[in-house]
Amino acid sequence: MIAEEMEKFRAKQAQRDRELEDERRRKLQAKIQETMNLEKGIKEGLEKGRTPAAARQVERHAIVRSKLRPWVAKKIAEYLGEEEPTLIDFVLSCLDRRARPEEILDELALVLEEDAQVLVVKLWRVLLFHAAKAATA
Repeated sequence: MIAEEMEKFRAKQAQRDRELEDERRRKLQAKIQETMNLEKGIKEGLEKGRTPAAARQVERHAIVRSKLRPWVAKKIAEYLGEEEPTLIDFVLSCLDRRARPEEILDELALVLEEDAQVLVVKLWRVLLFHAAKAATA
């Protein structure tokens, strides 16, 4: 009798666990889809020269100065061996004035050569991540 009750309890618990896991998966998938749509909108806006809502989120939450400054400083130090305040400020000013990735790449290529492309791609990914995070917060 106790064994039967325990078996029923375990079966119910397993069913609840599956339902909770399914619910978590649905929520995660929705969040991923939302982030992908936001990233697509940002990319399209950047390509067309428009100011998407996410770009306004970046400005409103001061993402460039608060989140990207330390990241850019770290990456510049990795590539050059030391922090270069002038170069860091240049990159941040480009982001502040919403320079296109190609413009930033052209300027950084003079200093970082082939590493410039890797840096700009990573920079844009970080920017998109923080914009998406701010938009969904």
